[in-house]
Amino acid sequence: MSITAQQNAFFEAYFAMKPAPCIKDIVALRALTGIRVNDISIWFRRRQLLERQQRHMREQRTSESELEEQSMEQLQREHEALWARIAESHRAIVNRMGIEEQ
Repeated sequence: MSITAQQNAFFEAYFAMKPAPCIKDIVALRALTGIRVNDISIWFRRRQLLERQQRHMREQRTSESELEEQSMEQLQREHEALWARIAESHRAIVNRMGIEEQ
């Protein structure tokens, strides 16, 4: 399969509009480019696989960042709870000692 850079760019643009062309589209692309139908079909199948892999990677990165975000939210809640306990302990100590808070 020998596809030039120009033909590849053309297929990429076509793929952006229609990622799964039917046989009629492939035959029309053959008429436009002179590339064999089988080679065009192979190009589109490979491009679809690449797109699926990229989408999977994006989804994986998104889910990882969501986990990190959840971890940060959890840390923030724990941090706030700790400060609330410290403030409560401080008030209890101040009350026991009979010191007036300022």
